[in-house]
Amino acid sequence: MSVKSIIIFIVQIFCCVYIVLSGDIIPEKVYIVLLIAAGLIIGIWAMAEHKMKFNVLPELLEGSKLITSGPYRIVRHPIYTAVLMIIGGYVINTPSLVNIILYLILIIDLIIKLKYEEKLLLKRFIDYNDYMKKTKALIPYLY
Repeated sequence: MSVKSIIIFIVQIFCCVYIVLSGDIIPEKVYIVLLIAAGLIIGIWAMAEHKMKFNVLPELLEGSKLITSGPYRIVRHPIYTAVLMIIGGYVINTPSLVNIILYLILIIDLIIKLKYEEKLLLKRFIDYNDYMKKTKALIPYLY
């Protein structure tokens, strides 16, 4: 566990907690609830593919395996995608300048985190480079 990993995680948690707590925990608008629910489903599905054994820090756990099934067929980092969907729903629910800035910081933070994690994955798994060519990082068909 590196200092860089801990800082990345603290920034992520701070942004998420602040945004969620800045408004209603359960939004009134149905489309926002659906966005948050879709994010939760994707996140839980991704965690289930790991059999609930995953690390919130970018470092790989001992005995980690490359998962390319489930939501990992579509994007390489579906848990990060889920976080962005969920927190994005809360930003839409409570659109303040602070929340928008924190959401942008969260996006940058998660991109830094996934780039760091992918360096580690490339070192650990020979076929990770091929997997990267077949899938996008966060958003299907875009990024």
